[in-house]
Amino acid sequence: MALVKWRFKNLTFSIRDKLIIGFFLVMILFLVMAGTARLAFSTYQADLTVARQYDMTASDATALLASIRAEALAFTDLLVRKTLTIEDTFLQINTAIDQTEIPALLKADLTPTEREQMNSIADQHKTLSGLYTEAIATVKNYDFNEAVSDWTIKIAPIKDALVLHSTNLSNDLTDRATSGVAQAEADADLHKLITLAVLAGTLLLGGLVAFGTIRAILGQSKEVEKALGQLRVANNAIEQRQKNSQEASQEVLSLVGLLKNTAGQQAQGSQEQVGTVIQINSSMSELSSTAMNITELAKQVREAAETITKESRQIEMTTAQTSDQSEKGREAVGQTVAVSGQVGHLYQELLKTMNDLTTRHQKMRRILDLLGSISAETHLLSLNAAIEAAGAGEFGERFGVVAHEVKELAARSSQASKEVVTIVHEIEEVTREAVASAQDGFEKAQEMEEVAARAGMVIEEMRQLTEQAHDQACSISGSAQKMQELSSVIKNATEQQRTANQQVLNALSGLSVIAQQTASGSTDVSKTAVNLEKVSARLNMTLAT
Repeated sequence: MALVKWRFKNLTFSIRDKLIIGFFLVMILFLVMAGTARLAFSTYQADLTVARQYDMTASDATALLASIRAEALAFTDLLVRKTLTIEDTFLQINTAIDQTEIPALLKADLTPTEREQMNSIADQHKTLSGLYTEAIATVKNYDFNEAVSDWTIKIAPIKDALVLHSTNLSNDLTDRATSGVAQAEADADLHKLITLAVLAGTLLLGGLVAFGTIRAILGQSKEVEKALGQLRVANNAIEQRQKNSQEASQEVLSLVGLLKNTAGQQAQGSQEQVGTVIQINSSMSELSSTAMNITELAKQVREAAETITKESRQIEMTTAQTSDQSEKGREAVGQTVAVSGQVGHLYQELLKTMNDLTTRHQKMRRILDLLGSISAETHLLSLNAAIEAAGAGEFGERFGVVAHEVKELAARSSQASKEVVTIVHEIEEVTREAVASAQDGFEKAQEMEEVAARAGMVIEEMRQLTEQAHDQACSISGSAQKMQELSSVIKNATEQQRTANQQVLNALSGLSVIAQQTASGSTDVSKTAVNLEKVSARLNMTLAT
């Protein structure tokens, strides 16, 4: 009986030891699989988070580049329109200056002082024309269209490359993260099935162990004669347990095969993930280089804006000088108008004097006509007196002498009257010519006053155009300042993008480390599966013996 108890106890101890070892091995396998699944799921969640963050960063960068390009194109188009407007204004001013030339006929009728003033006005006009020509040449020297075209050509491939890289990288990361999450969920489901199978096997083995233990305890309390029967029953139970253990070992071996395949697939996926991370690092490096190129272009745009600002300030100075010259020209024209008015007034007084002289000449002519008639009557009286003296004979001789003298006096008076009439006629002719000349002078003075007034209006319009040009130059200067601010915004945006790229690179470096750890964990799982397979084989051999 002691021998039977010893054998039963020894047999029970051996099976328990093996079961305990198998239970601990299964628990270790379960913990390893659970930890691996947890690590893989966390890795794929991190990949998905990084992909979403990078997708948002790439979308924001693309939208920012699009808005910057649209604003830059709108601003350069505004600069081109402003430049064309200024050029048209300068051409109008130059045309107005050319139209204010004083006719040569009026210059011939001016006094030396008036001619000097007109020459001064003409010189000022020439100075204004030269200043505006210089301003137009200054504006034309800078080609806005070429600058905008160069900027568009340089920025277009960079923007397209950035959008393409961002889109490809975002899609790649999103696809891999989605597939990784799906694979992690599938692995988690597989791990759940394995865990349930292991728990079922463990419960079955535990039930068998409990059943054998109870039978052993009941066998110890029975009589010696029933020990052999109980031993046979125990041997049958042990055989059944061996059979069940072999089946469980076969299931463990099959699960180990599945675990090896899963670990191999996970290791391969981790290697692919490492390669993807390396490719992403290369793409991010290209993005950083692109950001540096954008920064350089922003610097060039800022330098161009500074050049525009300097030229706009020069135009402002030129237009200010032109406005001063226009003001002086307007004052000179005002003086010319005043002098022309005075000349017209003098011509009016001269015309009035000539009209008075004509009236007096007419009175003198009537007096001369009266003198002529008196001379004729005196001559007639002298003839009558001579006739009467001849009829009186010697008594009328003295009276005949007097009549002869009166006749000669009448003849001389008639001759003098004729000469005076001739002189008066000449004076009347000269007076009429003087009146005609005075009338022409008055009309020319009025024409000169009108021309001076028109010149004043043209100069006033020219001054207004100059003020408009000055305002437009100020507007260009403000636009150039806005362009500088926009260049600063572009530079800051590219710096932020470089910082974001660096953060993404750091995150990808961490992802690479996690992928390598995942690959290492997969290798460890494979080794553990191999060791578990060896232990299961030894367990089968032990149970078989």
